[in-house]
Amino acid sequence: MTWRIVIGPDGRAEYDAIVDYYDQVAPEQVSRFLEEVDKVVASLADNPYLSMDRGQGVRKRAMAVFPYHIWYTLDEAKGEIQVLAVLHFRRGPQVIRSRPL
Repeated sequence: MTWRIVIGPDGRAEYDAIVDYYDQVAPEQVSRFLEEVDKVVASLADNPYLSMDRGQGVRKRAMAVFPYHIWYTLDEAKGEIQVLAVLHFRRGPQVIRSRPL
């Protein structure tokens, strides 16, 4: 199955905020961050079931270099991976639980 990546509005806003942050404090890291996000998203598309279900169908995949997780759900009927959030590893579970799925 070919999975399509869909980034929700919260995930997009968090991603944009992280890019803006690195652009301000460490502009040389922006391209590295973007490359790592691309790698993680590609790995999600290749094997979305690699990460365990953390409840209510929510899964997360860690970034290797940067301290962030990509939180997502799967819609098997549509063949979509729905990115819910891109969060610093210390912010994950409590933020995800507060959002409607």
